[in-house]
Amino acid sequence: MYKRIIFDIDNTLIDWKSDNYNPIKKALDNQNISYTEEDLKNINTAIEDYEYKYDILTKKDMINLINKFSKKNLDLSFLNDYLNYIKDEKVEKDIKLIELLKYLKDKYELVILTNWFLEPQVKRLEKAGILEFFDKIYASDDYYLKPNENAFLRAIGNNGITECIIIGDNYDTDIEIPKALGMKTIYINKGSSNDSISSIYELKDIL
Repeated sequence: MYKRIIFDIDNTLIDWKSDNYNPIKKALDNQNISYTEEDLKNINTAIEDYEYKYDILTKKDMINLINKFSKKNLDLSFLNDYLNYIKDEKVEKDIKLIELLKYLKDKYELVILTNWFLEPQVKRLEKAGILEFFDKIYASDDYYLKPNENAFLRAIGNNGITECIIIGDNYDTDIEIPKALGMKTIYINKGSSNDSISSIYELKDIL
């Protein structure tokens, strides 16, 4: 019997905008740092590539990677500004998603496992109107990132592997390792395949 559902956030529950330039621009402006479009592209690439280069999420490593990509000498105050501006970004409420989570919450314990910092993710979930449905948020501040198996073992809590379901949109990051561990996995693949669903709303028909 399944007891706990573990959700990824970005592009699973909430869209992660491909254009992440707005909070980057605001952070640079706040620091009075001049920049080009190429600088914005390089900083954004560093942020998006971080989880593929490091096992653990730390602000120190992230700012070092940003500086490596951008050839700048930014400090942690820039990164803190950037994370704060992410919290200010608009997040649309999805009534259909809210209804789905209400349905699932009556049947399972719902938790989050995210490869990002806790504080901005909490704010985004709150703006989306879905924070209340989750009993715990396993963020990656100074901890292992998916797909390290320690991240998944942490997220199952006191449950057994076979009592948990993980749901995510990235096969390599969210699905491959927990599947190998014996966990039930649900891959949200908008391109669709035999081993996936094409929309999160399909969960109501299968859970």
